[in-house]
Amino acid sequence: MMSVLHDLGSPGPGMKKATDLMSSDVTMASGWAHALSSVRDKPLIRCQNCTKSTEEIGPNANFMACSVCKTKLNFVVHYCSQ
Repeated sequence: MMSVLHDLGSPGPGMKKATDLMSSDVTMASGWAHALSSVRDKPLIRCQNCTKSTEEIGPNANFMACSVCKTKLNFVVHYCSQ
């Protein structure tokens, strides 16, 4: 889904027919605008302990990453300070 939205948001030469079709149809254009507005700039992060997301905790949520997991296992484990 993300790659399709990226291709439509930053169309290359092969996407001209698709973007022209979307521009000519008002219903499709409004759906497209809604879809783009719901796409996140950053991935959703959840705490591994309480499973709350940044949206559930609040705008000042501070997530930490376990440095041992990151360096030894090449896997990032996020946890919040609550």
